[in-house]
Amino acid sequence: MRRATWTRFGKRKHDRQILVDAPETKATRMSPTDAPIRRLSFLSDVPVVGSRLRRGWRVWRYHHIRLGWRINAWRAPSNAPLRPTNLLRVSTDRITHRVSPEPFDRDDTGRVVGGDWDQQSTHLIRNDSLYQGLVDRYERGITWRETDFYTQQVERIERGEQAWGCSTIEKLRTRYESLDDVYESMRTEGYRPAHELADGRTRRSLDEIGVHVARDGKLLFAGDGNHRIRLAKLLELDTVVVRIIVRHADWQTIRDRIAAGDVTPDQLDLDPTHPDLQNL
Repeated sequence: MRRATWTRFGKRKHDRQILVDAPETKATRMSPTDAPIRRLSFLSDVPVVGSRLRRGWRVWRYHHIRLGWRINAWRAPSNAPLRPTNLLRVSTDRITHRVSPEPFDRDDTGRVVGGDWDQQSTHLIRNDSLYQGLVDRYERGITWRETDFYTQQVERIERGEQAWGCSTIEKLRTRYESLDDVYESMRTEGYRPAHELADGRTRRSLDEIGVHVARDGKLLFAGDGNHRIRLAKLLELDTVVVRIIVRHADWQTIRDRIAAGDVTPDQLDLDPTHPDLQNL
């Protein structure tokens, strides 16, 4: 059993980072192929049977999502390996911009896509309301309810919208209170990947920070891990763990040429330490 500890923000629920920012995507929602399992949901409250069913469901979803990623990679026009289930530890300084508007989600992991989607980006923290809210909370020390960002989120719910996946103010308040735990854990332990924190092979163990790779190799924040990437910036952490969601087709062509031995990163004026050019 994990012991509760006390921090400068109050009592932490337990001694580990609490996972946040888990988005709902096509892969995490119930699909028609899930119907047989849904019909067995009445067994979830049956002792022994229920616990095994719930665990089996979580493991099945884990493998179902990863299979979708591998299918994406198999269909992609590429020769260099895509490895959609692999994780990379990268310098936090490499991630400075995000795609806006975001054209993809986690279900697109493993894809190679051309076009101009990588040319539409905005700075990750400059003039960013969420980042300013984190600054107000953790550097200025005011409560969440006093921050402009939290007030904006409450107003969205009052208009009948959702904010951070919450449809009620009470749920929103609980989520932001849990963010204090995440901040404290990242401050004291550094960034720990989701698969180290989750209970076995479950969907939550796949909730890593997502990035896209632009045509020039630039890492663009992909939307998964909104709070965690900004907390890493705020805390000036050296590295974070990320999963590549989508690569631009031009970048993949470069990877293919390097993997084939036709050119070297130096010949293309590329950083040979680029995390997506390793082990080709």
